[in-house]
Amino acid sequence: MIDLSTPNEWQHICPDTGLIMPWYTKPALDEIVTWDLKDATVCEYGGGASTIWWNKKAKHVFTVEYSEEYFEALIKHIGHASLMMHTYNKENYINWPKGPHGTLFDIIIIDGEPVEWRDACVPVALEFLKPGGKLIIDNWDQPSVWTPSEETKRIVLALPHTVYRQDGHPDWQTLIATKNS
Repeated sequence: MIDLSTPNEWQHICPDTGLIMPWYTKPALDEIVTWDLKDATVCEYGGGASTIWWNKKAKHVFTVEYSEEYFEALIKHIGHASLMMHTYNKENYINWPKGPHGTLFDIIIIDGEPVEWRDACVPVALEFLKPGGKLIIDNWDQPSVWTPSEETKRIVLALPHTVYRQDGHPDWQTLIATKNS
């Protein structure tokens, strides 16, 4: 059973909301909390406690989730599935931002399973990210979880970006990039 209300040793509680913050590195979270999110439209590849937090902070959150267990836990917390999709289909997952939303996004997060699909998510994410929008990729170039392909590195590292490393962890990194205008 997935528990989205109890933080683990690496998660943090948001002082504003009392909710578990997204499971990104603390330095990345310190950057994100400085952003004005009230009118933001967010798309997540991979949901969890982050979905609940983004749902409280942003105007709209669209989440695609591979794990049925996480998807069911999210429905229990958020109470609806209208802005979420559960799929085992790789093409549906990767192309989630193209879906029926009819929008470009202010923020797109790539933090889902299976990690083998993350490289394919990057070009679609950048296509549907607004100019000036933020691309957040957790576990960036983190051998213990996922190493992006050379093509993904070339595409992402060409953007203005910062890699936020987690103190006390051997390789955890969250990358935040800004799409060029």
